[in-house]
Amino acid sequence: MSTNHRGARRMYLTTTRDNLAGAVGLVQRAIPSRTPLPALSGILLRASGEGLTLTGSDLELAITTWIPAEVTTPGELLLPARYLADIVRRLPEGPVQIEAAPDGAGAVLRYGNAQARLSGFSAEDYPEVPDVVPRAEFSLPVETCRDVVRQVIYAAGQDELRPIFTGVLLEIVEGALYLVATDTHRLALKRHELPDNELQLTNIVIPAKAINELYRALGALEGDVTVQVGENHVVFKSGPLRLVSRLIDGRYPDYRQVIPKSYLTRLSALDGAALLRTIERAAVFAQEEVPVILCEVEGDTMRVSAQSQVGSLEETLPVASEGEPVAVAFNAGYLMEALRASLTPEVDLELNGPLGPAVMRPAGGDDCLALVLPVRLT
Repeated sequence: MSTNHRGARRMYLTTTRDNLAGAVGLVQRAIPSRTPLPALSGILLRASGEGLTLTGSDLELAITTWIPAEVTTPGELLLPARYLADIVRRLPEGPVQIEAAPDGAGAVLRYGNAQARLSGFSAEDYPEVPDVVPRAEFSLPVETCRDVVRQVIYAAGQDELRPIFTGVLLEIVEGALYLVATDTHRLALKRHELPDNELQLTNIVIPAKAINELYRALGALEGDVTVQVGENHVVFKSGPLRLVSRLIDGRYPDYRQVIPKSYLTRLSALDGAALLRTIERAAVFAQEEVPVILCEVEGDTMRVSAQSQVGSLEETLPVASEGEPVAVAFNAGYLMEALRASLTPEVDLELNGPLGPAVMRPAGGDDCLALVLPVRLT
């Protein structure tokens, strides 16, 4: 690092337990559980006239936040995240003084009439967080950003052998923001209008881990989120938060090709909460590796059933349906996650036979959808 680390050896500041604990807990989420680089197991503390910034990183994701502090002497420290978090959350409420150890690789934490000494690493070994030059930038209100993320993130894949599906696609097309996630068995899409925005962005694939951490971090913030897209990284900034993530290389599949343009059976204005509770109960009896439930629609009823060695369940729900009678088997977990992510009390469900994709949308809306592939019964 280019900072003068000799000054860091005398770093001294005062902050509060609550502010410090909150910041440590936030940036710690970016730190890998295992790493060949010891410095990456640490949290970088940088004190300046503006206060105290803390950074955690695994080289793919970096989270930085700022807290107020009375800085007597600026400088930097790199302290082990696990032990720093463990001691800070156990401190009594009130002021905490942090002073660099004489060798600069550790710190003394003073609280009340007590103190704790914590060994650390050389701050010079900490990798710099990328300085991203944005090629595109836009902003969203914090609550809007959280709502948009919530409706898609659950569908992202977890198979590291197929990295493109472990990401969330971000596009801006014709004045609208699109977020898409899929693990190839299900897909979630959310469209949000961006008035007076002329940006055009395609194939920006952000790791789902970064999107998940953004969602968590924004829960404690208000105001706007600024999104900056660079060549290889994306940056999210809101208040004291700065989250930087590397983008996933590769071409995201054309998700539009798998979304049906019609349906064979349509259920209108389903009570989402009632349907969710029914599926949750059925899932208790779907105890196989894949929790399969059967949905049968005929006329104005839908029968939901499940059976296994544990036992069986059958419930009937009233529905407003049009089209063909149908019996479709689903992974109960996929339906439950889609319903829990919905922000509307009623949903429309479009079915395409026992093997075609099912599509769930907000009742009467088209800005969001959840697509689920049926389970083939043998």
